[in-house]
Amino acid sequence: MKTSCLGVIDDQAFDLAQNLSNNSWATIIDVWLRLMRKKDWYDKDLVLERIASLRNSQSNFETEYLNGHDPNEAKAAALELVGLYHLARVAEILLCILLMG
Repeated sequence: MKTSCLGVIDDQAFDLAQNLSNNSWATIIDVWLRLMRKKDWYDKDLVLERIASLRNSQSNFETEYLNGHDPNEAKAAALELVGLYHLARVAEILLCILLMG
């Protein structure tokens, strides 16, 4: 599973204006793999950095991304993003718990 996830991350271009959903998925997978690995402080710092980057992308590209969808598909796309943002928030909370002990 880990190899598959890393392959997905590697194949993703981080051009968020083109496909916010795919890049959000790649970020979430990267964040969760780093949380599971917990190798060192670099992983923990990078988790926070990636979540901050995801929030920045959300504010910069979400409207454009959703407006680019057919109205019938926009609701599903919005719900997918909401789910991804919730996964990011849960990862952030978990990291705080891990840091506090």
